[in-house]
This record gives sequence, C-alpha cells and structure tokens, in this order.
Amino acid sequence: MRINQMQMLCLAMAIGLSLESRGQERASGWMPSPEMRLPVFVEVFGSVVRTVAKFDFTDGPQGWLPRHPDVKISCIHGDAGDGGILRLMGNDPSHWNFAVSPSIVVEPGHKYRASMRFRIESSPKGSRPIYFKVELVNDDKSSMQVNSPPTLPDKTGQWLGTSVEFVVPPNCHGVWAAIEKGSESPASIDLSIAGFTVEEIREFTGEAALTGGQLCGPITASLAHVHPRLYMNAQFLRERGQQINSDPRWAWARRTLFRIADAGLRKGPPDYSRQVKEDLDLSGDGSEEQLWQRNVGNMIPHLALAYLLSHDQRYLDAANQWILASLSYKTWGLAGCDGLDLAAGHQLAGIGLAYDWLYADLTPATRAIIRQGLQQRAGVMARAVLARQTHWQGSYMQNHLWVNCAGLATAGFALCDEVDEARGWIRIAHEKFLESLTQVGVDGASQEGYGYWEYGTEAMMRYMELAHDLLGINLYESRGVAHPGLELAPLSALYLALPRGTWTERQSLIDIGDCPRTHWYGPSHILHNLARRYPFSSQAGLAQWLARQTEEGDVDAVWSSHYLNLLWSDPALPQKAPGTWPTLYHFSDLDIVSDRSDWTDSASMLVIKCGPPLGHRQEQAPYDYGAGHVHPDAGHFVFLSRGQFLLRDEGYSHMKLTSDHNTVLVDGRGQKGEGRMWFDFAPWLTDRRSPRILSVRSENNVDIVECDVAPAYPQDCGLTKFVRTFRFCKPHRLEIVDDLEADRPVMFEARFHLEHPAHKVSGTEYRLDGGGVSARMCFEPVKGKDYVVTSENGGRVLSLANREKQQHAQWRTIIELVDD
Repeated sequence: MRINQMQMLCLAMAIGLSLESRGQERASGWMPSPEMRLPVFVEVFGSVVRTVAKFDFTDGPQGWLPRHPDVKISCIHGDAGDGGILRLMGNDPSHWNFAVSPSIVVEPGHKYRASMRFRIESSPKGSRPIYFKVELVNDDKSSMQVNSPPTLPDKTGQWLGTSVEFVVPPNCHGVWAAIEKGSESPASIDLSIAGFTVEEIREFTGEAALTGGQLCGPITASLAHVHPRLYMNAQFLRERGQQINSDPRWAWARRTLFRIADAGLRKGPPDYSRQVKEDLDLSGDGSEEQLWQRNVGNMIPHLALAYLLSHDQRYLDAANQWILASLSYKTWGLAGCDGLDLAAGHQLAGIGLAYDWLYADLTPATRAIIRQGLQQRAGVMARAVLARQTHWQGSYMQNHLWVNCAGLATAGFALCDEVDEARGWIRIAHEKFLESLTQVGVDGASQEGYGYWEYGTEAMMRYMELAHDLLGINLYESRGVAHPGLELAPLSALYLALPRGTWTERQSLIDIGDCPRTHWYGPSHILHNLARRYPFSSQAGLAQWLARQTEEGDVDAVWSSHYLNLLWSDPALPQKAPGTWPTLYHFSDLDIVSDRSDWTDSASMLVIKCGPPLGHRQEQAPYDYGAGHVHPDAGHFVFLSRGQFLLRDEGYSHMKLTSDHNTVLVDGRGQKGEGRMWFDFAPWLTDRRSPRILSVRSENNVDIVECDVAPAYPQDCGLTKFVRTFRFCKPHRLEIVDDLEADRPVMFEARFHLEHPAHKVSGTEYRLDGGGVSARMCFEPVKGKDYVVTSENGGRVLSLANREKQQHAQWRTIIELVDD
C-alpha cells in the first residue's frame, strides 16, 4: 500500500520517530520499501486545553536557578518579541544540568506540551550539545525524564524553537524543566531563553495511536483467532515433533530443550521478595533493571515447548507456575525502569509466546489472568514510548530498543484478536524496527561487541519472523536486496571467533566492546536462521557450519533462547568450513580488521579497531543511536596465538577509559567519549572528525594495516598526527609503528595490556609467557627524544612514554613469538 507524505508525517509523529533521522543520507542505499510499512491512519493532533505555566522573564528569572555558582543568570528586555530574555553564561564542572525551573503542578494521566524558544549566543571552549529536559517526579521521589533532540553548539545567533510532549504517570503531580548538559563532565554555556511554556493538550493522541490503526496479512485472515501462530502453527508443530523424535540430526537440540525445561521444573520461578533482598545485599541499593527477571521470561517458552512436544503435564504445570509468578511480581524493573526496559521486554515475550502456544491447554480463568496482565504491562510500555518517556526509544542501533520492542510485539501478536490496543503495540514495534534496519551498520559487525550482537540480533529477528509469518512482510530484504548488515553477519561471527580447536567454556571469541569472551545468546539459533533466510548467500554455508560447531564444541549459550533452535534450524542446509576464506578481513563501516595466519588451531590472530563509535555511515548522526557500549579505543588491538591471548582487551568495563586499551594517551588524556560508565557520544556530535583505517593490504605474506587515529582525540589535547601502522609477518612477528605529532610539547604514552605478567629482560625488552605460548616484546625509538618503558599492575601493563614533553615521537613495538 503506497502512502503519501502527510500520512507518513502523521505516522512518524504518532509512533515517536525522529523526522530528522528519516531525512538522513543512507550510504548503503538500503531503505524499507513502501510495501514493508503497515496501513496508516491519519491522526489530527489536539488543541491546547489550558496553559499551566508561562515564563516570559519580564520581571526576572521567575524561579529559574543555575546548578553551579559559576553559571550566571541575568534577565534583559530583548529582541525576541514580547517579554524578557533569560541569559545563561558560564561553566558547570559537575552537574547534569546548567539551570532548572521551579516545580510545576500537573495532573496524573493528563498530556502536556512544554515549549521553549532559545538562542545560542556563542560556543565557548568546552561547549556541548544543548538539551531541553522535563523531569517528571513521582510521589515516591523516583523520576523519569523526557529530552528534546540535542541542538549543536555551532547553531549560534538564531532563535530556535523546541518542544516535548509527555503524559503524566499515575503517581506524579509535579514536573520541572532544565537546560541539560547530557553529562556530568565540565561544560560551558552561553544561551538566551525567550520564553518557556507548559500547556495541557487533549489526551487522545496516544490512545488513537494504539487503537486507530490496522494490521495486514495472515493475522487479519487465515491466522485470525488461531492458536498457535507465533513462529509455528499446529501443522508445523506436528511435523517438527515427528522430525525431532525420529531424525538423529535433531537429537542435540531436543535433548538440550528438555535439559533446560527440567531445570525449570526443579528450581521453580524466583521468589520476588528473596531476589530483591539478594540484590540489596549485593549492591546496597538493589538493581534498578532487575535483570534477574530476564531469565524468567526466557524460561517460560522452554517449558511451553517441552509440553507441546511431550504432552507431559508437569511442563504445563510448571509453565503456569512461572507465568503466574512473573505476573505477580510487584515490579518489572525499579523506579524509571519499571515496565519500561529489559525485564519487561523478556517477560512480555516469554508470556506472550506461552499464551499463544498453550492457548488450548490453559483454563479460561488462567487465560483471563494472563490477558489482563499482559494488557496492563504492555500498555505501560506502549504509552511510555508514545509519550517519549523511555531512554531507549531513539537508540535504533542498540539492544534495549530491539529487546523491548520484540517483547511488546510478541504480546501484541498473541492478543490482537482480543485486545484492541494490542494492534498499536505491534505498530509501535514495526516502525521502530523499520528505522533500526535503516540505521544499523552494513558490514555485519556491531559497535556493541560480539555479545550484544547476539543479544540484539536475536531480538530483532524474533520480530522479523513474526512480521514475516503474521503480517506477510519480509524485512530480510527490500526490493529484492538482502539487508547487508544481516546477510554479512556470519562474517563477524567467524572473524571475531578464536581458532575453532581452541574454544573452551571460558573463551571462544574476541571481546572488544562491552563483551565477555564467551557467548551470551546462542549464537547457533541466530546463525541457523541466517542460513535459512539467506540460503543463496555466499555466507549461508558458513553460518550453518558455525552454528553446528558452537553446538558440537559445547560453547553455545543454550540457557537463553535455545527453544528457537527447534523452530529456526534446518539441518538439511549444507555446511561450508572457512578453510578457503581469506585470512585477512576488513569490516569497513566500523573499521575493524581481523587477521590470522591461517585457519588451523595453532594460528596467530590480530584484531584491530580504528573507526568512529557508530561506524562511518553515522559520522553525521544527529544524535546518539546507541553508542553506550562502545569503548574509546581507536587504534586498539589484540594479539593471540594458539588461542592464548598475549595482548588483551579490557572486555566489559563499567568505566570507559582509553587508558584501559592498547593505544595512546596524550598528557594522560584519552579519546572523545571516555570517562563515564556509558560511552559519551556528545563530544562526537560537536567534533565530527573520525578515525579510520587508511589501508589494508598484503605484500609477500606480510599484512599491513595503516590507521589514522588522531581524529579520535579532543582537539584541545593538541594531537595533530597519530598514524599507527601494523605489519603482521605471519605467523610469528607483529610490528607496530606509531608516528605522533602535536601542536605543542606533550607527553605521549603508548599502553599495552598483557594477558599474563611480563618478565623484564632489559630496559627495552620483555618476555611474555602464558598458556604454553611465549613471545619477546621489545621497543625501538625511530625519531624523538629519549623514552622510558615502565611496568604496572604486576607486569600486566607496559607503558612506553617519552621522558620529557616533545612535539614529535615515532616508536616501533615488536612482538615476536618464540619457541621454547
């Protein structure tokens, strides 16, 4: 169905999408076709009921206050129309907000629009993007916030307008507004405000978005009022049950399913009060996300499917027990996370699947309890998205959006025959996933790391499968073109995996980004599904081979979503081992290079990372699409041999620091985005310079990778050149040459993090030993003044630095494997 621009505009507003992001250039050329969208409805937005608060600053600040005394507030009569102008100037060293308004009384359940006119007068050194924020404070002092899109500090000298809309939660009676920094780091401001208004508007927009739309495809025809229909129907279940019980190729999958279900039988669902107490004992304040509830949502489909395949009443009883326990939990997440984040996303998905799969075996009373519970919980999330009250709804490249929208849609598809607003849950998820598929990278890798690639991709494909089967919409391709990021995904699974024969329970993959060395979600079911959906891709056989290897190697994360293996796998698809694949591969969007000496278990392996946080396609992104799990690590690398790490990665860190990576500090400072628990994308919005891999080539069995790292550093650190060149002389020798220049004398420091303590041989040479692998590591000056090598953390960190400040340094680091 084709749609006009007005319809598209109304739909984007109703679902809460960023119109700015829709107009962005997409380098890959992959965009959703009109046929991939749902039938739209045109919604007329409401008029103002009353003005709740109006600040025109004619008689002073009217209660607005700076958060720090170094930020000064003044009022003048200005050129922006009637009223006065509030001027903010100065530097705030430590708060999230530059200035805040007095509290404004609002009514629970009502909808409001807060609007502001402002002008950025200048961009002082240390300026950051400007956000306008409304904080909604609940009676129990918990709060949630609604942010405007950021305004870049270079938009000076012009009056601009911004607004946000929000629905007041049931236990909230007051809000306040703020000029937001987006960080606790020091930042400067020079801003004028020419009026701030809060108005109540007619509260019908969200409900119309939930109930006013239509669905399409089998869910409205052959699958209407039919159960089961999510991922399978009754015929599929019968046929798959016969295959699983008779074909030995399914033995592992069947055995594993029942092992998980039996564990659920034995231990029963977690007790809410006991689990909350354990969280308090561990952390002192409890876990806001209550991530233990993810396992509750994950267990329920395993129990349900075990019952359907065995007809063993114990599994049905256990599924009921887990479902009712989940619905009885007082919260699905605490404070601002309650019902709005991962705990809710997992439980909506698990209970929604069980409701559909077990529909005929549930009593009417149990169905009513589940239906009511899902309607209440999913409704909370859906209305929060429409009111823009979730932190993740614009994070189109990030796992939280995918997991939560997949859960919302699963509940919607289970209930859409019985609950009118469930159609809206599906519509919200559908539009979010269309935008996500448009924005995500195209080289198959993830900026969040291998573990989050598994977690997020599974959730995205769970929705894509529902859309394929129930809406008749194939999101795996557009206009006959496969989605490049999905089609190429098996390559990231291959090139970021350790040599096959070295996989162990403790490590099997490269842990760059927020990632462990072990699997989180699968990836066997993900890879099986990619092989099934892209059977003619050159990666299909590789995906099938990798899936089987993770299963046979006993490194698959089966406790998360193993039930999908019995739904998404096709054992008849051919496998293709990677023996003939290139050993050198460049992920050109994220600028990650994976290089190994060969495909044997004794191979040496080098992985290099030197790209912008969200990839080159998003260098001009208008805001952060999901960089929280990125590390400030341009120029970083890991090196290993025979599955044993020599130079390592930090892994999943809870403070993102360049100093924790194998790259360079300048006067002790690291790269843009460091210094917080989650990567700070704001500096990349104001400084668009991006690091990149300049060239990747092979010459006479030597692989050469040249990186331009300098753009990753703040401009005020003075770094004008940082070219890092890797020469991998396969399989035994790695040379790294750093060429560094600054606009003033500085201290350059190259840091190297080792898997095992280094043993000093001389002032310039160390020996690395561990796991049966040994290497010599030595440092050679090429240009520049004298330098010194120091050892930290019991020999696990080596630091190469000039003895005194200088403008230019050039060093060569050599790592050479040795035979004992």
